[in-house]
Amino acid sequence: KNGDGSLINSTNRNNEFGFAVDSGSSFAMTNSQLEEAGWDSPGGNAGLKMNTTLMSFNNNILSNVYRTIIYSKDNVIKNNVIKDGWYGVDIKGSNNTLDNNTVFTDFGDGIAIFPGFNGNNILNNNLTSNGNGLIISSSSNNITNNTLTYNSRGLYLSGNNNLIQNNTIFQNA
Repeated sequence: KNGDGSLINSTNRNNEFGFAVDSGSSFAMTNSQLEEAGWDSPGGNAGLKMNTTLMSFNNNILSNVYRTIIYSKDNVIKNNVIKDGWYGVDIKGSNNTLDNNTVFTDFGDGIAIFPGFNGNNILNNNLTSNGNGLIISSSSNNITNNTLTYNSRGLYLSGNNNLIQNNTIFQNA
């Protein structure tokens, strides 16, 4: 059913695997779980790499996924829980929307927008207990109605012309 209701995991935590969606592919993941993907190594290996425009990525749980990277543009990532990985979501594409997601990693960044990838919408997300809640290193992004709590650093901003409004940022170190 278009990727609806799947569980992708490793039965042995010592096994290492990554999940990649290559350019030109169609991909939908809805009401599914991805667990124990990716690992820390020189250069690190993301648990989930998406390099295509997604049909949908909604209502998923990513647990103990080392890092999720979005390399493409015009995606909507909505209503997901990303927990207990090393990093949350790295955005390396433009015009993406992350809406109503919960991200808590305990270590790395909750959401990071990398330099040169502009026009992203970060809306209604809850970023809690991360190293950095939200890192914005690009321009012309819309950061609205997010809650950033109990992170080592709530918000780090180094880009220009970003709209930052109605966010709740408290109890960060």
